[in-house]
Amino acid sequence: MNILIDMPVYVPALKKLKDMPGVNVKVVDLPEERVRPLPTNLIADCDALFCTFPPQNHEDMDQLKFIQISSAGYTQLIGKGFDDRNVKACNALGVFDVPIGEWNVAMMINLARDMRGMMHNQDAAVWDRSARFQHEIRGSIVGIWGYGGIGRETARLVKALGMQVHVLSRSGVKPRTDIYSVAGTGDPEGVLPDKVFLMEEKEAF
Repeated sequence: MNILIDMPVYVPALKKLKDMPGVNVKVVDLPEERVRPLPTNLIADCDALFCTFPPQNHEDMDQLKFIQISSAGYTQLIGKGFDDRNVKACNALGVFDVPIGEWNVAMMINLARDMRGMMHNQDAAVWDRSARFQHEIRGSIVGIWGYGGIGRETARLVKALGMQVHVLSRSGVKPRTDIYSVAGTGDPEGVLPDKVFLMEEKEAF
């Protein structure tokens, strides 16, 4: 199995991969998140590819059987003919749930406590103990539109902070156990929302 990585690598994981029997790993020297050709002698014998965008000359990859992309979206693979070549592809759905969930909570706290105003005061050497810098998010209601991986991880975090979760969904909230999520995160059973609102489906004209 020849694997080509066109991504910045996490060295401990790369070592584990290289130590696997029957696996040969090549790493692009200067990985870039853009479409461009790669040397044919580098890609021709590749069985599996890890990238954000496949190389412009991907048709030279005669042995390619599998692509793992680093994004949840996969429009960069549409129309490239991989299905005609029986090349399987996987996206990175679920990989970003934890950092984006944490970002969501951080922004809630920053907005609630006017962090921008606080930093401005700090830069201006102003000591201001106004109530707007002390507002708590505990007891607030968080509205989540859709209940995918990011929504479920955000719900888990805000519930731990004493907030209520209201979800707007087309199909309701159900268990979600067939999509990757980091162990111990999210809401795989779909039990965290305090209220669920169903969005009416309308025909597009």
